[in-house]
This record gives sequence, C-alpha cells and structure tokens, in this order.
Amino acid sequence: MTPERTTRHCLDPWRNVEIGTFGEVSPCCVHPPLGHIDTASASGILDRDSDAFRQLRESLLTGNLTEPCGGCHIRPLAPLKSQRQAVRSAKGVVRGALLAAGALESMRIDVTRDCNLRCVYCAVSQQGYVGGQMPAEVFDAALKLIPAEAGGLRIDLNGHGETTTHPDWLRMARAATESGASVTMLSNFAKPFDADEIGVLATMSVIQISLDTTDDALLKRLRRKVSLGNILRNLHLIRMRARKADLKPEWAISCGVYDKSVASLRDLAWFAVTAGFDSVTFWNLVKYPDILDPGTARVKPIADLPEDEQRKAVAALSDAIRILEDHGVKAEVAGDFVDWPSGRWSRTG
Repeated sequence: MTPERTTRHCLDPWRNVEIGTFGEVSPCCVHPPLGHIDTASASGILDRDSDAFRQLRESLLTGNLTEPCGGCHIRPLAPLKSQRQAVRSAKGVVRGALLAAGALESMRIDVTRDCNLRCVYCAVSQQGYVGGQMPAEVFDAALKLIPAEAGGLRIDLNGHGETTTHPDWLRMARAATESGASVTMLSNFAKPFDADEIGVLATMSVIQISLDTTDDALLKRLRRKVSLGNILRNLHLIRMRARKADLKPEWAISCGVYDKSVASLRDLAWFAVTAGFDSVTFWNLVKYPDILDPGTARVKPIADLPEDEQRKAVAALSDAIRILEDHGVKAEVAGDFVDWPSGRWSRTG
C-alpha cells in the first residue's frame, strides 16, 4: 500500500505575515522574504496574493515543499488531505480559491535584530551577525496594514533580538495596542524594566518570557547576562501594575530543549506552575557553531546525542508536559521533532 503523501501542516501563508526589520515581507519566521513593504504608500500596501505567495500556498497544498518548508522545525508534517481541509476551514478562505489569501489573523513585526544577551546557541552570538533597528517609517507602514476592525488580529512585537532594546519600542507598543489588535511580546526579561516599561508591558495581551532553565548558574553560562532574580523582579512588578489597572495579561514561557537544558525541564515545569504561568512552548535547538568564550556552555541538539540519552530527554520532556497539564498549564511542542512512540528526536521532522 502506497503511504499517503505528506506536507507541512501550516496556514501561515494564508493568515499570517511577518514584517522584517527593514521592511522585508515573509509568511513566517522560517521562510525567506517574498516581497517588501511599501513605506511610501499613504494607506499601506501589501500584496498577499502575489505570485510568490500563491506559489508557496500551492506547494503546501501539493506536498511539493520548498526547501525552507521541507526543513521547517516549527510546523509538523501532516497528510495532504488534512492540510487541504484546514485551509478550506481557515477564516476568509473562499471555497474553490484555495491559493488566495485568507483573513489576516496575525502579524509579526520584527522591530529589532539587536539583543542585550549573547546566548551561546543564538545566531546573534555568531561572528559576522548583522543586527539593526527597525526605522520608524517601516513600523508606521506596517501599522497601516492593520484592518479597521482589528479585534481579531494578533500583533507579535518580536524580532530576532530583544524588542525592549529598540529606542522607540514604547511608542511602537503603545501604537500597536491602540490599534485595537491583541498585542503580544516575547522578551528575555534580562534588564530591569523602568516604570514606563512596566506600565506598557502590563497592557499586553500575552507576555512570553524566553527561559530555558531555572538553574541560575546554568542560565548565566547559557545566556551570560541574565539572572533568574531579575526575571522574577520584572514579573512581579508587571503583575502588580496590571492588577492595579484591572488588566489580565496571559503569561507564557518559551523554552529551548537541548542537552544542557533537558535535565532541568521538570524544574522549569514546576516553576511555571507555582509562578502562575498559563502556557509553556518547547522548541528544538537549531545548531550554530560553538561559542568558545571562557565560562560559556557548549550545547548540542538532542538529535546529536546517543539513542539512550535521546530516550532520557524524551522522558524528561514527557514528565514536564505531564506536570504542566496536571496543573492546568497549557504545554505545546513547536513542530514534530519528537517521535513519541520510539522515544527519539528528529532533526527536522
């Protein structure tokens, strides 16, 4: 019997857009740009039905995946039938016109490529990495793309760096919130936020903290310029400000899974439970060359470990997920990098 053909289970090219730091337009954080935002337009122009976008949608509907989609470490593989059904059911997609864009449900605005940390596993720490801050005209053009009725739109103020390092991030965050969209932000919480920053963060719909371990010594070896104590300080102050204003942001953790972090996944799960987080997302490490600075940790993807260690890693992740779910915290695994029955890791899914 011929196995059913698969594709990526991904709706991003139908309902999502990412605006790069210098105006590049992509369907997601994995795929290369398919266009560029028009900063000169008075109303904001973004052709989500360009030939490039339509060709990408066709590749996902046929299983003839582009190289970025074939190697994606975020979206899982799925039968073609289920992908097509998901597209048909997507908001704003017209039956018989599956290659056309659906309703814009999410927009990621990469406000910066700069970061205040130098995590040992991150591209920012690599020699030759080029950062940069989003110009005001690019951000303002991105806001023009927001529909008049923005209540169903989610805006992620995230880049490949730390959003709060942008000198204009407070204005950007306020403007995004005032649009009526639901605004989320991922931050490493490494710096002590001042009163204005605390106030703006308290208005977010979702606040996600990048945190791989609660072991403070290991945290310093991995991320080099952050402490759990300062993360907790910021967390407390934002919660206090939100409560005073009768605001209730959701709290989430983004956790990388690799050889150095896997042993503390259970502790991180208990931290999420006791600290009142709403969700935890686990993501698979994409390997860059090692950083050779003294005192830093060198990390390996779980897929590079011996099979018995892979099984231990799967068991640790399984235990962490069970702890979270038993206590009402949502657990997500970004992509299909774990083969649960075999207890092994996959490089790409």
